[in-house]
Amino acid sequence: MTLLNATTIRYCSWGFILAYIVTFSIWVFTGSGMIDRNEKVIGGDFICFYAASHKLLSGDVLGIYDGKELCAVEQQITGRTNTVGWYYPPPFFLLVTYFATLPYFAALFSWLAVTLAGYIMVVRKIAPHPTTVALTLAYPGTFQNFICGQNGFLSALLLGQGLLLLEQQPVLAGIILGLLVYKPHLAFLVVIALVAARKWQALIAACASAAALIIVSIAVYGIASWKTFYCTLPVAQYLLEIGSLPWYQMTTVFAMARSFGFSVPLAYGLQAVVTAVAVIAVAWVWYKRSFPLAYIILTVSIFLATPYAYQYDLTILGLSIAWYGWEGLTQGWLPYEKIVLLLAWFMPLVNSPIARLTNLHIIPIILLTLLVLALRRSILGLRLQPDRKQIDFRELIMIINIKSKALYINIVILSVIYLAELMYILYLNSGVFSYTLDDPYIHLALAKNIAAGHYGINLTEYSAPSSSIIWPFILAGFSGAGWFDYVPLIINFICSLGTVYLYTQLFSMLFTAANAQRQTLLTIIATMAIVFITNIIGLAFTGMEHSLQVYISLLVVYGVIISLREQRVPWWLVLAIIAGPLVRYENLALSLPAIVCLVAQRYWLAAVSSGLLLVASVSGFSAYLHTLGLGYWPSSIIAKSALLEKGHLAAVIDTLLSHLAFVPVSIFLISVLILALYNCFHTKAADKYLALIFGTAIIAHMLFGYSGWYYRYDMYIVSAATMGIIYSFRGVLSKIYNALYKELDENSPITYALVLLIICCGFGFNFWKTTTTTAIAANNIFEQQYQMHRFVNYYYKAPVAINDLGWVAYENPNYVLDLWGLASLEALKSRQTATDSAWMDKLAGKHNVKLAIIYDSWFRNKPSTWRPVAVMELGKERITPASNYVTFYALDSNSYEKVKPLLLQFKDSLPVGVKLTVY
Repeated sequence: MTLLNATTIRYCSWGFILAYIVTFSIWVFTGSGMIDRNEKVIGGDFICFYAASHKLLSGDVLGIYDGKELCAVEQQITGRTNTVGWYYPPPFFLLVTYFATLPYFAALFSWLAVTLAGYIMVVRKIAPHPTTVALTLAYPGTFQNFICGQNGFLSALLLGQGLLLLEQQPVLAGIILGLLVYKPHLAFLVVIALVAARKWQALIAACASAAALIIVSIAVYGIASWKTFYCTLPVAQYLLEIGSLPWYQMTTVFAMARSFGFSVPLAYGLQAVVTAVAVIAVAWVWYKRSFPLAYIILTVSIFLATPYAYQYDLTILGLSIAWYGWEGLTQGWLPYEKIVLLLAWFMPLVNSPIARLTNLHIIPIILLTLLVLALRRSILGLRLQPDRKQIDFRELIMIINIKSKALYINIVILSVIYLAELMYILYLNSGVFSYTLDDPYIHLALAKNIAAGHYGINLTEYSAPSSSIIWPFILAGFSGAGWFDYVPLIINFICSLGTVYLYTQLFSMLFTAANAQRQTLLTIIATMAIVFITNIIGLAFTGMEHSLQVYISLLVVYGVIISLREQRVPWWLVLAIIAGPLVRYENLALSLPAIVCLVAQRYWLAAVSSGLLLVASVSGFSAYLHTLGLGYWPSSIIAKSALLEKGHLAAVIDTLLSHLAFVPVSIFLISVLILALYNCFHTKAADKYLALIFGTAIIAHMLFGYSGWYYRYDMYIVSAATMGIIYSFRGVLSKIYNALYKELDENSPITYALVLLIICCGFGFNFWKTTTTTAIAANNIFEQQYQMHRFVNYYYKAPVAINDLGWVAYENPNYVLDLWGLASLEALKSRQTATDSAWMDKLAGKHNVKLAIIYDSWFRNKPSTWRPVAVMELGKERITPASNYVTFYALDSNSYEKVKPLLLQFKDSLPVGVKLTVY
């Protein structure tokens, strides 16, 4: 007999239940009235629900969101000062409205009894075992929610019941899951899961259910209730950040990081990394539809993906434990699963005391461990006999699909590199995260304003500073997040994983090897070689849209390969063709040839639909800009494109020469172009189509596209050409190798080793150098642009003129005059047409600007009345800023007298190494 048999578990469970009853009885019966012996309200947070009901019945809906008003009602009810605020959206009003029609204790115990009964019913369905009810009642998370009087039972009931019905009754399941709109921070992963699993009926039903609740709440309580709710979110975020909402009672990575003393940005950064891991895990396992493991991973990941979750929410973890326990009992246990599951069961009991004493939160660590174990079980796809006691891991490893094994190892390697880069940047920047370029802060500033209903950097004028149509709108969807600064990095990380996935798929499809282990190893080595020599990591930390651009470019090439090999058009190829130019206009160079390729293969529907939607989307955005008075092209494209600025053949020649100046990349692209032409005459039709795509794209890019600047502009075409050459030229290289050495199959790893060697020799060193200098480049931005941002926002606090726009404009309530013209079409036209510097003074006077912070090298002629006040110099080797030196100009004598003492004060706060010379 084992120690943890059914009898032992049953007795221990009832022992816990008895202890809870005794403890609760002592608290209640040794207190006075509604107050327990610890001078706290019996029922904990339920007093908030009860007080809200009083306000609702009296017709004062908005007063619920006023902390002072609600706490005053709570004090009237209890006779004690209470500080339990309301942070729920209006749909929750529908449930609590009539609580106050009952006496307090009747309402409290009715609420707990009904929701607890529903919770137990759901857990019993998940794990139909005789000990389930006792274990659920004994679970410390159950007791935590009971004494708090909270809604943890309801949340777990809705989530668990919805997931249980998902396979058989998807519409009903969706309706139930949609009710979680009352706690959206715990529900957003459910949407990702349903999308990944293609559960469209459930997703539509959930959206309809949530929308219905929102509409009803607006009809009953008014639209003002929602506006007030949104106004309280920054307050809740602030209270979370400073610890007024006790961190030791929370279950999140953010709370753990803040408890350790990490800064708010660093804590959000760690939370963002773990959130990305949770999202990827949920998306992958739900895409594979690996049930019930998908339910386990979802319910565990909910706590990893949010910075805000309390211990009473761990009733949801009870669902995870039930599913995992039943899976182990029926399918067999893997090593370490029982002990980790037991620790997870105990965590709600011990986490808070330990966190309060030591600042160490154990729950996030246990949750991550549980997630890894569930992913292991899902990856292995095991269905073991219940009585099997020992597992032969060598046997298990051998049954893993080669492609999956290589993919997971590649993802782990990439994730570790990302995390190392992030930690190094935070170390160099004293806890402040920065990207390697200033440009992403233009997008972040624009996204904030888009979310507020305005397209432009300054709220007083429209502008189009972004070269991407869709990127700022993607970011705008996250503008209210406390970790908004990290959103570009998170998206880029996901895109990088997508890129790794595509290359892993390609190599797994093409490689042939004597044994599976060698094939897996070669796939890993080849994929990671591509990661480094195509600057995937360096691109991600620019914070720009180029990682998404590269991913979509590879989707186009890979999709065409699939269409040629399998005689079908993947649905995502059509989406990639349309989305490419929306991410960056340069992707027209890939999308248009891809459409021609579809036409050549007679896929008429895919070709016509993608072509029409592409034209409609790009021209529609141009029409939108025109209605704003901004012309048909973004200012950033006009400012950088010689073709649009000059409008004649000389511009095309200038563009071509600028590409040729970047020798490694241009040599590689020209070599690929020559090989593409060779393929058009010497290979089979399938390879000719592929050669047509990247051959045409290379020509278009070198004649009309951008080049250089941290290699970001070239990477979409370099990556597409790399994938194309790997696939198309295997036959060519095998013929050359055969002629020189011996017979060699075109799918041999030696062939691909030759391809990668050619690519590495062409430009790999340059991109490897870019990757290794990423942290230094980010520190450059911290030392220059972030310090400019600090001075303008926290010292000067007035309108300013600038030429390197990003961080100075981000979260700046004052007007920012962009002298280069990205954020001001007026400034752009003046700069391009004026013959002297008078336009600078004119625009500055128009916008009441008295200070300019510029690179002197960007403006040869400056107004004679501008007086230099100071020069700021980088403290480290310059990687990405346009200059080591930034000059502060006072535009008149009065502003000089104002700015100089502020700069002297600012000088003392600069990072070590940064020099500020004040005149």
